[in-house]
Amino acid sequence: MIKRSLLSFLALQLMYSGLSWACTCSQLVSYADYERVFVGRAERSTVGCDGTQHTQFIVTEAIEGTETLQNITVHHSPDSAACGVEIAPGQIWLIATNSDSSYSRCSPGGPDPTEDDIEDAYDDLAQ
Repeated sequence: MIKRSLLSFLALQLMYSGLSWACTCSQLVSYADYERVFVGRAERSTVGCDGTQHTQFIVTEAIEGTETLQNITVHHSPDSAACGVEIAPGQIWLIATNSDSSYSRCSPGGPDPTEDDIEDAYDDLAQ
């Protein structure tokens, strides 16, 4: 019963367009495999009761599935052995995520993206 309630809660949360989960490693390696790709500046960050970190991003460059200046909250586990992601306020990140999958170190993107990193994202999506 608790598991079903939790899954229902998560499904409702994922339907909100401003949320992206970022705690499970994905096997996808191309930006074309993701619904949302953007460059964003990390703003506020809070830690939930379960230790999950919730970082709000302001989209500075909308690449796919977002709009410039949109607020997107990314949920991630900073201390996961599998794919923990530390995101500090003020950092600029290239994020690739789906509303029902993840952003992690094993996904494309990352902090302090170069122009080449951003161009790779556009190239993947153009194919």
